[in-house]
Amino acid sequence: MKGVSLLIILSFVIGFVYGQENKKHYIGGHFSYGRANIDIEKFEINQPVYKDYKAKNYYTFSIDYAYRISKNTEFITGLSASLIKLDLTNTYSGSDRGPFTYDDSFGIFSIPIGLKYYFGKYFFANGGLSINYHPSKGYTWGLGGFAGLGALYTFKSGLSLSLAPEIKMHMVSIGGKENSTMSAFNDKILQLGFNIGIGYRF
Repeated sequence: MKGVSLLIILSFVIGFVYGQENKKHYIGGHFSYGRANIDIEKFEINQPVYKDYKAKNYYTFSIDYAYRISKNTEFITGLSASLIKLDLTNTYSGSDRGPFTYDDSFGIFSIPIGLKYYFGKYFFANGGLSINYHPSKGYTWGLGGFAGLGALYTFKSGLSLSLAPEIKMHMVSIGGKENSTMSAFNDKILQLGFNIGIGYRF
């Protein structure tokens, strides 16, 4: 009887460990908040006005997917939406009207493609590139990069919680601004903040 009980317990333990190792998929929702840095000046021909954009902070919501390709490495992708809060200062050329500053915003939709590497028991580092779309301020498509270092804990049920500082950099346009032949590689956005996430591993 003891032998049967021991066999049942051993089978359960082996099955549990095997099941944990074979949970190769992860899907979760993540939220980021932090400071953004952007310095873009634009001159509108139709209206003799200089537009000077200064970034303040940002919010990002994302749906992330990961697939374990080795014991310590995952392929990561997903879809994210960022809202960057701006100060917009209008300065009218050839006018006595003084500069005026307004609250404005800049949106970015991104598809990240990268890798996540686990080390230690709870820690990871990730990094990769992103394809961005931002249909505002005369921009369209761009490229970006991201990196992070954080901690993740997965419960026996598969529920996962994570916390990670992050850094992101976006080249606002890879094809130049709309209605312009000028390159816009010098128009960049830098984001520094924290990312918290909850997900499920299966």
